Formats: sequence, structure tokens, C-alpha cells
Amino acid sequence: MKKFLLTLCVCLLGTITMTAQWSSNPLKNNRISVIGNEVWNHQFQIAPDGTIYVMYQTPIYDDPCEVIVHLQIMDIKGKKLFTEDEGKIISRKRSRSYVMVNEGLLVDKDGNAIIAISDSRNSPAEYQNLSYTLYKVSPTGEMLWSEDGLDLEDGETTDLEGFFKMIQLENGNYIVSWFGMGGTMLRCISPSGEILWKKDYLSGVYPYLCKAGNNEFIIVYSGGGISAKKFNANGEEIWKTTVFSGQLPSDVSNIPFYAVVKAFPDPDNGGVFVSWYDFRNDPKLPSPYVSYIKSDGDYGFVSGNQGERVGYTEGLGGYRPELYYDKEDNTLFACWIEKNANQNHFRLMGQKMAMTGELKWEETGAIVAPYSSTAIGYQSIQKAGNGQVAAFYMLEAAWVDVKAYMTLMNKADGQVTNVDADGHGMCFSSFACNKGDLESSPLTDNWYWVTMWKDKREIEGVTVDNRTYMQRINLDGSLGYKEKGPDGIAINEINNSQSLSVIPTLIDKQAEITLNIEETGKARVDVYSVSGQKVATIYDGVITQGMHTIVWNKEANIGSGIYIIRCQTKQDSKSTRVIVK
Repeated sequence: MKKFLLTLCVCLLGTITMTAQWSSNPLKNNRISVIGNEVWNHQFQIAPDGTIYVMYQTPIYDDPCEVIVHLQIMDIKGKKLFTEDEGKIISRKRSRSYVMVNEGLLVDKDGNAIIAISDSRNSPAEYQNLSYTLYKVSPTGEMLWSEDGLDLEDGETTDLEGFFKMIQLENGNYIVSWFGMGGTMLRCISPSGEILWKKDYLSGVYPYLCKAGNNEFIIVYSGGGISAKKFNANGEEIWKTTVFSGQLPSDVSNIPFYAVVKAFPDPDNGGVFVSWYDFRNDPKLPSPYVSYIKSDGDYGFVSGNQGERVGYTEGLGGYRPELYYDKEDNTLFACWIEKNANQNHFRLMGQKMAMTGELKWEETGAIVAPYSSTAIGYQSIQKAGNGQVAAFYMLEAAWVDVKAYMTLMNKADGQVTNVDADGHGMCFSSFACNKGDLESSPLTDNWYWVTMWKDKREIEGVTVDNRTYMQRINLDGSLGYKEKGPDGIAINEINNSQSLSVIPTLIDKQAEITLNIEETGKARVDVYSVSGQKVATIYDGVITQGMHTIVWNKEANIGSGIYIIRCQTKQDSKSTRVIVK
């Protein structure tokens, strides 16, 4: 693992400045928020051109308390648009003096940032009631709906509201929802900032919004179990379905609904995937479940309104399954945390599901991170290409030693492919301090992910509860900004095909390369660095049809790191990745 990390750090390790590019050093990462104040809530999204938008809150503990909402915009290389440490200030208003999970961020199809803020600006002075205001900010930082934003509640305030969600329909209108005292609130807003229609006090709380195509959308919410409703562009209800008819932990305890249930859109078919955990099988150990509601409101899984169980490990509970829909294979991937009854041993698990709910891997799932006393949290799962998926998670060796990892899994069988001797993948944040709230983006441009988390490292002698940090991770295992596919070694060409295999894939001095040659002719096997530079030729000559094994004795000039082995014949080209110790 140490050698692997050193490989990732061969780029410049200079101090990150406010205009610096993405860090290539897992000890450094990129600080986004201000140095001298803690971050309450943060969110980020990536525009189609690779521009990254980050919204975060910092409190000012005066009397009354104020909350500052910041916006930072970065280009694809990680350079910040707003060079001041605080970014662009969207608002600074009176609010409550404790953390609220109330804000929202959406990047629309024109690259504008839509920012939702809950504060006490409209509340009588003697209270701290809340209301929502919506802002629209251009890619250059211009406030498009005035400096004061759009009041979503017509000056009214409430004692309780939160869980704000936003989507943009195909016609350009925005749909926003949140829960308040008495139910779910729903608004449709035009691109110019006009409220076109509104619905208040709909049944249920903690609403998730998912696009369903054709200017329609689905809301998933709690109200004793889990339900879903589909609406058209005018806010008219199309159907209602019971996702889960049983009892959730949030129904009988103080565990909030959003910590138990998550909803994910089905982007190809207009349906919605819902994941949760419950205690129906064991009063002490929960089980993870997934349900699929199709675009017509019918159940996609044969389990109907009970959901499909994805984890069957005896003696371990499964928590908070995260989902990723794979368009290429039309399958669903789940990733969840398992704990023992005492919650002092943990592991990370994965499962592949058909669109009927059938489990495609072992019934217990595939092990992503091994069972140990080291706490695991904040997992997510994303596309990785090359016949793989990527799992992101944090590992807490101690309260002040939390690190962030990315592990690759084969889609075919769930086997992990880039782990170290301890069974963990690539560490992309190795600075020893307390961390949390890790988020990951989908694979962007089929080449990189962006991650964000809260971090308590000391800077310039200043330690605060949380700052926002980010890191870009490339598909080849490198960190920082990097062009993909130079010299014809495009990452999507690395296919790990059965016609080209290398044993072992973690190479010390020697490896065996097996080739399946379709017809006799000239063949060439070369080794490339991840930057595209050819570093060695293993074979160059005529080879007959059939299976062949070539022994590669690693050259002394090839150092530790990730390399690409490529076999070029007249018929085609095959490539695979290996790691050299």
C-alpha cells in the first residue's frame, strides 16, 4: 500500500493555493472552504462541461446567530473562479444556532447554480422560524433572480422545515420540494423565477424527487412505511404506489427517515429505485432492502411491496444500501455496511441485481472491504468502466485517524481488483485527522470522479470542527488533473478481456501474459505508463493462432506504479492494467 501511495505522489507536492489545480497528493487534497470557520452543510454538482459548483454554510455565532452561504465554482482543472478564500457570498442572514440539513444545490442544463437557503430572515425577531429562499447564479457569478432571491413561502415562516430537493424538467422548469409542519411542500418554478404552481401539505415527510422523463417526476416519501407518487408537469397526480408496507426504524425511534431510506432515479426507464433497512428478520440486526417501482407505478421486483433483501449474512446487520444503475448491463448495484450486534466490527458489502430483483452474486454479497474492528462509513457506489464499478468509503482507525478509499469491483463476480495487503483500495485522503460526510460524483467523461468530505485537519495553527475538502480521482488510479488517453491508450480501451490476461496483476519481478490469438500473424506486446509513454516491449514478432503464454521479466528501470499492457495484432488491440510493486 505504501508503494502504491508513493506512485500516486510523484507529481509536484507544492502547497495548494487558492488558484491551484487539483492536488495529486493524498496528504494534501484541495481545501474549498474558509480556514477560520467551520462548515455546517455542503453540497456539490458537476456541469456537463466539467465545471464544479460547491455550496457550503458557515455560522457566525453572534446574537442573533447568522449563517453565511458561500458558492465556489471551479473549472475542470480545479482552478477556482472566485479567488477570495470565502468564494462568492450568496447570503448572510439571521438563522438558528445549530446545524440544519436544509439547503439545496442544483446545476441546471444551462450551467446555472440554483441554491436553496432556509433561514430566519422573514421570522419575527422574538422567534427563529424558518422559510426558504431560492437563488439562481450564472456560471460567472451573476445573480439572475436579484440579490434577494425568490421567496418560496410568500413571507410566511414555520417552526420546522427541511430536506429540500430540486430537479429540472425537460421543459426547463424547476420542481422543488421540502417538508414542513403538516406535510410536504411542492413548487414549480419557471427559468425566469416565476412560481407557476404550488401544492402545500401533501401527505408524507422527507420527500425525495426523481425525474421520470416526459416532464414528469416521482416523489418518494415516508408516512408509515414508504410510498411513491408520480406527477405530471402541471402537478397533477398520475399514480400512487406503496413501496414498502412494513415498519421502518424511523417509525418507532429517533432515527430520521433520511438516515434509513434513499431514492435513486432510473434514468433510462422513468422509474425509481428505493433502498432502506429494517428489523423484520431480527429485532437487533437490520437487513438491507431494495425496491424498484417502474414508470407505470407497478413493481419491478417480484417481491412487490416488501422489497428485495440484498444482504443475508448470519449474525451481521446491514445498513443504508447505496445504489448505482448500470445502463450498459441494465443491472443494479448495491453497496452497504454490515456490523455485528455490538457495532464494534464492520465490513463493506456489494451486490448485483437483475431488474427483476434476482441477486446475481453470492446470496451474502461480495466483500468490498474486509471484516475488522475498524469502523467503515459514508459509502457510495459509482460507474467505473472497464467492466467494473467503484466503491468509495471512509475507514476510521481512530477518532483522529480517518482515511478515504476507493475500491474497484468486477461487475461479473464482485471480486475486488485494486486492494492492498489489508484488503482496501486506493487511499485518496491519507492525512490523519477526523473526517466525515464523504460524497462521490458519478464517473465524469468516462474518466474521473470528484469526492468531497468534511475534514478537521489543522491549517496555519487553526483547527475548526469541519472544513470542506475535495479530491479528483482518475480512472487509472492517479490523483489530480490529468488528460485521458494520450498516445492512443484511451481508458475505455482497457477491457480486461479474456483474450489478454496477466498473472499476477500485482507484479514483483515476473508475470505470465496469456494471449488468445485469432489468426496467425504479426503481434506486438508493449508496456505503457498511465501517462501513455511506452516503457517496454515484451514481444514483437509473428505468432500463431491459439493460446500462448509469454513470460515477462520486469525491466529494472520500471518502478512501482500502475501500467498498461497492450497487445496489438492485425485484427484488434487489447489492453489491461497491472500494478508493479
